[in-house]
Amino acid sequence: MTRRALGDIGRASVLSNVALLLVSEAALSRLLAIALVWVALCAAPAPCFAASDWFASVYSPQGVEVRADERLFTLFATFNALGYDVAPVVRKDPVARRAYSPVRVRVREALAGLDPKLLAQVNAFFDAHPLPLAQYVAYTAQLGPAPSFSAPAGIAPASLAGFEKQLAAVYQAAKVGALFAQVQEAYRADTKAYVPVIDGPLAQARTLLRDPPGRAIVAVNDLDGQGAVQAVSVGSDTKLLVVGPSATPDVEGVVRAYARLVLAPIMGKKAGALKGASEQAAVVRGSGGPELTSAADYATALLARAIAIKVTARDAAASEKAAEKQGFAGIKDAVRAVGELAKPGRPLDQVIPDVLARIDLKR
Repeated sequence: MTRRALGDIGRASVLSNVALLLVSEAALSRLLAIALVWVALCAAPAPCFAASDWFASVYSPQGVEVRADERLFTLFATFNALGYDVAPVVRKDPVARRAYSPVRVRVREALAGLDPKLLAQVNAFFDAHPLPLAQYVAYTAQLGPAPSFSAPAGIAPASLAGFEKQLAAVYQAAKVGALFAQVQEAYRADTKAYVPVIDGPLAQARTLLRDPPGRAIVAVNDLDGQGAVQAVSVGSDTKLLVVGPSATPDVEGVVRAYARLVLAPIMGKKAGALKGASEQAAVVRGSGGPELTSAADYATALLARAIAIKVTARDAAASEKAAEKQGFAGIKDAVRAVGELAKPGRPLDQVIPDVLARIDLKR
C-alpha cells in the first residue's frame, strides 16, 4: 500500500474519531442541560410538588395508597385551632400537659393568632351540626382540592353541606397551604415508612374478615393524637384510615381500625352472643380506654383488637396485656377464636356468633 493511501486512511480515522467525540460531547451536553433544567425546576418545591404531587401519595407493592392529604390537614388544623387536644397526657398535675407531635406544635402555634370572629363562625357551624368527628373526616375526604374544597354532587353526609366554605375560610386566613408545604418532609417520611409494612397485615385482615379487595387509603395525620386512627368508608369501595403520629408505623392501629369498620355493621345484631359485653364496655371507659357505650361497641372493639394482634403483633403476650390494662377482658380467648374466621364455607355474619360464644369475659 502506498504512503498516500496510508495517509488517507489515517486522516479518515482521525476525522471519524473527531466526529464520534463531537457526537458524544453533544449528547453529554444535552443530558447535562436536561439535568440542569430538572434541578432548577425542583429547586422551588411548591411548583414541582404541584405538578406531580409525588410527595403526597405513594403506593405499596399490593396497591395500598399511603398519602398526606391537604384537605384532612386543613380539617385537623381547624379542629386544633378550636381546642382539639386528643393526645397522651404526660403530666396530670398541677396542670395537665399533653404530648403533641412536633408538626402539631408548629401548626398550633401558627394558628394561635386566627381571627376570633372566624373561629366563632366555625364554632357556630359545629354547634348547628354536632356530628361525630368521623363524619367530618368522611365529608372532607370527598371534597375537591384546596383552596376551594368544592363539594361534588351526592356528597355524604348531606347534612354537612356548606362545611367546605368553613374549610376554605380557614385555609385562606391561616395560610394553611404554606404550613402544609413547611411540613412536607415530615409527612413524606411518615408515608414512606408505611409502604414496606402495610401489605401483609392488611391482606391477612381482609382474608379473615372476608372483605373483598377494594381501595384502601392510609392517610398519615400528625395533627391528631398518638395512637388515634379514624376509619371511614368513602364511596362504595374505599376504606380511608387516618392514622395519628407514632415513632414507628402503627400498623396494629391501622388494622384495628380497618377491622372495626368491617365489623361494626354486623355487631349490632350479633353482639348478644358475647355475654357481659355491656358491663365490660363500662369497665373500658373507666380504665381510660375508648368510649364504648354498648355491647355492640365492646364486641366490635374486642374482636378488632384480636384480629390486629393476630396479624401484626411480634409479641402477642405484650399486646394482650396492654389490652387487658384498658379493660378488654377476654382478649386472649378472642385472639385464639379469630382463627375460626379463616374457615371457609359460611359468610362473616354467620361465623361471628360462634367466635363470640368462645370468648369468656369472666376469666
